[in-house]
Amino acid sequence: MIKWKIFYTTLTKMMNTTLFQNFSFIGNNSVCYYVNVSFNTILEMRDVGLEYHDNPTSITLSAFVIMFSIFTLVFGGRLFRPVSAICVGLFGFYAIYQLSEDSSRLSCDVRILISSVIGFVLGMLTGCFIKIALFFIGAFSSAGLVHLIFTVFPELHVRDDVPQILDKSLIYWGVILLSGICGGYILKWKQEISLEVMTALIGGASLAYGLHGLMATLGASVNINIFFVIGISSSILSCIVQRKLRLRRLHEKQTKKTKDVEYGKN
Repeated sequence: MIKWKIFYTTLTKMMNTTLFQNFSFIGNNSVCYYVNVSFNTILEMRDVGLEYHDNPTSITLSAFVIMFSIFTLVFGGRLFRPVSAICVGLFGFYAIYQLSEDSSRLSCDVRILISSVIGFVLGMLTGCFIKIALFFIGAFSSAGLVHLIFTVFPELHVRDDVPQILDKSLIYWGVILLSGICGGYILKWKQEISLEVMTALIGGASLAYGLHGLMATLGASVNINIFFVIGISSSILSCIVQRKLRLRRLHEKQTKKTKDVEYGKN
């Protein structure tokens, strides 16, 4: 029993001094520092990543966002449930991570662990319920487009007579909230077409975010408007591709049904 207590005490001290206080992927800084840099580089499209081009966290997150965007641009309308689950999971992680930033009792690793668990649970729950998944697809697509516009055109935030909340104008938060609610309910109108458009917007915005994060991390300085054009262009192309794929599947299904009928008559 005494040996077990000594082992437990030693292990706890090691975790407190190494894992929870000095844990880092690079150098002696906390991994949360690099996660913050990655969020600013990708979501806010800031060039802070230019100073930390050797940060693997930004490269990993940017690569994941790009792969997710390609999947969404091509198969989003058909496989909307995993798309919605990933969006909700990432949003859950980001929200909990940011809310716990000012908590002095939580170490960096605990913040990441709790945010990951909650994000995973929210994502799984979303993927299990079709109506919830549909609502969040519409909400994230419209809100993501609004965020992309305000990010590319930061002067929209700069108004002397408009109060600021978390470094963003009250107009931004109002438009985000309104567009999210409207987007969540718009899928009740022509669901297949709406899904293709909404997932195309999510994929296009994600591609713009991911490419900017990757370019900034690699040290390439690119005009932010280029990423906006890439996002909009890829969304339009995605709508065309998804529509053609849907019509092809419908045609193949009808052809097979016709052949089955003819085979039954013979």
